[in-house]
Amino acid sequence: MKAYFVTAVLDFGRCKLDPPPKWESTKRFGFFWDLAEAKQSIHDHGAFLVESRWDYLVIEAYSEGLEQIPEEIQWYKLSEDQKSWLECPKPEWAVGTVCFAMP
Repeated sequence: MKAYFVTAVLDFGRCKLDPPPKWESTKRFGFFWDLAEAKQSIHDHGAFLVESRWDYLVIEAYSEGLEQIPEEIQWYKLSEDQKSWLECPKPEWAVGTVCFAMP
């Protein structure tokens, strides 16, 4: 059985502050036992997630056990009008990074 975690991710590459902020760069919003429910939650609660400072959302699938490497299911990027989340490929700056839900 897998757990599907929905995690928000901040893109420090677009941050114009110098020095960069010291707050956390990810926030795990929750998990679901069903992938369809995880995806639906992004659409159902997207307005709440948009009001935050996050640039991306990622759904990762974790299997039971210690030190599990998740399977990345889907990335979402905040739309230009900042009103919804749109499916997107994994950002270039995140290539090679895993386990966003379990920092």
